[in-house]
Amino acid sequence: MIKNVIFDLDGVIRGYKNLKMKKLFSKKQAKAYPKYKNKRIREVLARYKKLKIFEDFDLNLVSKQQLLDEVYKDAIDPEDVIELAYNYPFVPRNNFVYKKVFKLIKRLKKQGYKLYILSNMNKDIVSIVPEFLNLSLFDDVIFSCNIGLVKPYTEIYEYVVKKWKIIPEESIFIDDKAVNLEEFSKLGGNVFHFDYKRERESVKMLYNKIKNA
Repeated sequence: MIKNVIFDLDGVIRGYKNLKMKKLFSKKQAKAYPKYKNKRIREVLARYKKLKIFEDFDLNLVSKQQLLDEVYKDAIDPEDVIELAYNYPFVPRNNFVYKKVFKLIKRLKKQGYKLYILSNMNKDIVSIVPEFLNLSLFDDVIFSCNIGLVKPYTEIYEYVVKKWKIIPEESIFIDDKAVNLEEFSKLGGNVFHFDYKRERESVKMLYNKIKNA
């Protein structure tokens, strides 16, 4: 029986508007970079997300500028294009909470489930989260930048199990990245791979799994 529901934040609860890069460009940039006319923010960001420095950023070991300087070294995109794409999610108004996920959170809260957030997140984003999400809905929130541990490594799951005093078999962890689910599953926990592109279906499947586990 599930008693504890643990959400990832980015890609499960929180999203940001995936605009075309041309929406961010000045007139000069639009003229200089015609090939970006139909490229979207996520497409630019995805080129570099696997770099090790992003893990360091989520652990609060480097600043945003240090991250960008490292990305620039072997980048295939112009520096000002990369900077525009990376700065965009750091503006509160550019972020949103997935509506159906938010409804699910409130529903689970009313039904008496313990709700948590476990997220790889840097301090710059963490500082703006309260501007678009009511964190009081959750029993506790843990961000990697505050504890020096990061998904998908075993230690962070062992940490939350101990801190929250939860039994993995009575808990479910939801993440949009399959690799982040593996270690919690090895501890005996239930897991769910969330697909924000199919939000309605994912929410329905998740709720059914929670109720029937």
